[in-house]
Amino acid sequence: MLVRAGVTLLYNRMQGPMKFFIPEDQALELHFGFNNWQRPGSVRMKRFKKPVEKTESPQPLKTAGVREGVFDKQAEAGVRQKAGSAAEIKDQMPWLFIEGADWWAAEVDVPAEAATMNFSISYYEHVDNALGSNHKLLVELPKGKTFEAWTRSLEPLFFESVYTARKTREEFWKRKEESRRASRAKAQEMVKAVERRKVRVSCRRGSRQCKSRTALTPV
Repeated sequence: MLVRAGVTLLYNRMQGPMKFFIPEDQALELHFGFNNWQRPGSVRMKRFKKPVEKTESPQPLKTAGVREGVFDKQAEAGVRQKAGSAAEIKDQMPWLFIEGADWWAAEVDVPAEAATMNFSISYYEHVDNALGSNHKLLVELPKGKTFEAWTRSLEPLFFESVYTARKTREEFWKRKEESRRASRAKAQEMVKAVERRKVRVSCRRGSRQCKSRTALTPV
């Protein structure tokens, strides 16, 4: 389950179809969207180094907001744990220590209206998309909010998105109509120019029509 705001998604490629060798200077690509692939985006992933046990002065590990391999930066900033050994870290996050695992990480901003996150992983022509169904994660409700309170808080965003979409459509059709009118005016001007050239050619050839027009022209 994902937590809101900025998160780091961790992916173990050895549990998917990409168990082959990947050079150090190359990377996986995360493709994601929310609520059935809305707000789609892509980001380059980085290799994630799991904590290593040290015999002297172990480094503190920030574990606030950890949910199934996803780190919540916002919660992480608010709560800081004391320094712990690699054994303690393993108790807190055992999935990091899966034998033979190769973890990759990518930072993603989760929008306020997200209820689910859809994603797939690619490396050139190789894709891990859960056999075509794509991966999906649930997104936690904001802390201290019920589902009803959360949906009510999204009403302004919903109406704003509807208004923005309507204005975008109006601007599109307005530009399209202006382009159509400009094309029509240009075509009409080209027709008039052709007609004027025809008249000039006829006059140079001494056509009767041109002479008659000349004769009728007042002095």
